[in-house]
Amino acid sequence: MKKEKAIKLEEFCSMIGSAKVNKAYALWKEFIDDNRSSLKYTLWKPKENVESEHSLCFKKKADLIRIFELNNYISSYMEGMDSRILVLHSSALLPLLLFHSISPTNTIRISGIEYDDVRFEVPNKVFNSKRPSKIDVALISHKEQAVLYLESKFTEYLLGKSSNSFSDKYKNMVRKILGDNQPAEENNQFYIRGKLDDIDIVYGEGIKQMIAHFIGVCKGGTSHNIVDVYIKKGYEVKLGCIVYQFNKEIDKLERLDAYSKLYKNMAEKMNELLRDTKRTGNGSILKECEADNILHGAPRKFSVIGELLTYQKLVGENKDKFNSKVLKFYELYK
Repeated sequence: MKKEKAIKLEEFCSMIGSAKVNKAYALWKEFIDDNRSSLKYTLWKPKENVESEHSLCFKKKADLIRIFELNNYISSYMEGMDSRILVLHSSALLPLLLFHSISPTNTIRISGIEYDDVRFEVPNKVFNSKRPSKIDVALISHKEQAVLYLESKFTEYLLGKSSNSFSDKYKNMVRKILGDNQPAEENNQFYIRGKLDDIDIVYGEGIKQMIAHFIGVCKGGTSHNIVDVYIKKGYEVKLGCIVYQFNKEIDKLERLDAYSKLYKNMAEKMNELLRDTKRTGNGSILKECEADNILHGAPRKFSVIGELLTYQKLVGENKDKFNSKVLKFYELYK
């Protein structure tokens, strides 16, 4: 096994703000200095044992739990999760740290609904049984019989990355949601055009993921999705996206505003399709690749949140509900 390299702290911090290092590290210079013995370079190519000198992660889950003084719930939630959950700038780590303590005695309120339970990395069926759609977090209200599926975004939208190619099985649904000029086709591959108005590159990859999650909720959960049990009992289900809102100094190109417009257009069309479809609520479909049949099997009480949620607003509306060390780490304590 290759010996772990010591972090060259000064060299790493000098690169913060450059294109090589994720923009989130601008938040963490002091944290890195205080906890360098618990951090290491991220293993970028595990099979080749290649580390990235532009990314840091916690050495062990125990380090993460100790540093943030987390409660015992988080260990069970982390079982089976990919090691990438330990990467400091992981968009899946943020909701795990923030929401893991939700319980009947520590509830949070979003859009008037009080949530008292939570699950992470929740799998729903799409087209490939070996690759389900995994939504970052599901907030559950047993009192009000509601489920809120949330895809989490941290720095992804800052990169302005348009979508990678995807299976042609998605084509019909993508066209229904984004219009006839989507998906774009090139070299026998299909992708979502990351373009909005005069902006050439928008975070199209996030829209692609939301469409996959939308299909997943329509088709229902895998055998490992215990949240689906509540949906089948008649719980109302909403699908949305929650983002970390960086300041203008970091988001100089106003990427979040562009992504927000693209998301809003998508959500509006998704809700229109759901309103216009007579739904069975049982996930059954006639022809797997036909959008109308996928919509036909969607839960009867299913809708998409019309605008992006932000972590900043969520924390502001649920004061004293979250771990103070986590809030400080993400600068959500102001």
